[in-house]
Amino acid sequence: MLRPCVVLFFWTLLWTLGWTSGVTVEITSQSAFGSNTDRSFHGVLSGVSDATQYTVISAIQGGNWWGPKTYVVPKSDGTFVGSVGSATNDKYGVRIALWVFANTDVPAYGDISILNEPVVTASTITGDNSTVQYFKIVDRFVQYVRGGYGFGLKTYDSRVGPGDNYFGYNSDLTYHNDSDDSLHLYIYLNETSGQYYCTEYYGLEPLGYGSYIFSTKSRVDLLADQGRWSVLGMFTYDETASETAYNEVDFEVSKWGYSADPTNAQFVIQPYGEDGHLKRFTIPHSNSSGSLYDELTLIDEYNFTDSAQVPPPGNTTVHINLWTANHTQQDVQQTAVISGFWHFDTPFYQLQYIPTSTVQPASPASSHFTSFALCCVPLLTLLTLCYIF
Repeated sequence: MLRPCVVLFFWTLLWTLGWTSGVTVEITSQSAFGSNTDRSFHGVLSGVSDATQYTVISAIQGGNWWGPKTYVVPKSDGTFVGSVGSATNDKYGVRIALWVFANTDVPAYGDISILNEPVVTASTITGDNSTVQYFKIVDRFVQYVRGGYGFGLKTYDSRVGPGDNYFGYNSDLTYHNDSDDSLHLYIYLNETSGQYYCTEYYGLEPLGYGSYIFSTKSRVDLLADQGRWSVLGMFTYDETASETAYNEVDFEVSKWGYSADPTNAQFVIQPYGEDGHLKRFTIPHSNSSGSLYDELTLIDEYNFTDSAQVPPPGNTTVHINLWTANHTQQDVQQTAVISGFWHFDTPFYQLQYIPTSTVQPASPASSHFTSFALCCVPLLTLLTLCYIF
């Protein structure tokens, strides 16, 4: 009769705490992204007999790290009000992570190891994580591009790199086109401040080695001609890896201020100043008269075979940006459109060509596609640029 007694006691204890397998947390409303006056979010805890016996811990994601942590005990009806944080840039958090604990099991502030972590899970606890009752991540301002990958928007109220620029959010601009899941990037002039603002998107999860495939719906061949200081970048980056140049591998379109430069793009393995780490080349001008492309034309490629300096996978995420290399000399507003992003564990040279049906232009006027593929494996980094005709 010992076993039934133990089972009965176990379920009695759970009933006393009010926990059932149906514990859930829902965010019912959120303040506007970037709001200075309201940084709250409202939620409800359900599936428990007494919500006041529980604590909801939240954290926000900004950039490729998480922080700060807030604790709140719901009201008896399960409702609660949380905050994305009070620091200057907390209002730009793009996702909210939520943990639920019984009040008797709430971990100390220092036992939730999330600050500067690229990924958080239900078990992101330095101590006993078996007492987590519920965990979820809720999107706050995430843009999903064709290919299914989610990006956050880099946003700061002060100048930051690259280029000592402002990377801002403008509610009057379209950052995501819902009709075709494309991402829009801008260098735009803030008429109030007279300053140029730039755009950068960062991937939300580390991807590591593999093939990074981008498609654009912009005339990237013209971008460097139209703005001599403008830079369009598609690259990998690990904010935790300063000792290995942040695991940065770049494809960049720019003339870096030299209008007469016959080249307009480059492949880079950081640090760029070392021998063999940078290759300049030219993206040729192309008409946009067609409306359907079915042939892959190789423009250039770069094989980096110094195995000692091939970036490790680490916590590498993908980034896309449009910025100015000299904000004091910038004199033109520009736009670029990323129509898709795909990541494959398979090396690029083993991939089959992506069917054109997955990257159809929205209209004949936007029918120029550029595909950039980055393949990283332990002994080789291969970068290729293609046009899809």
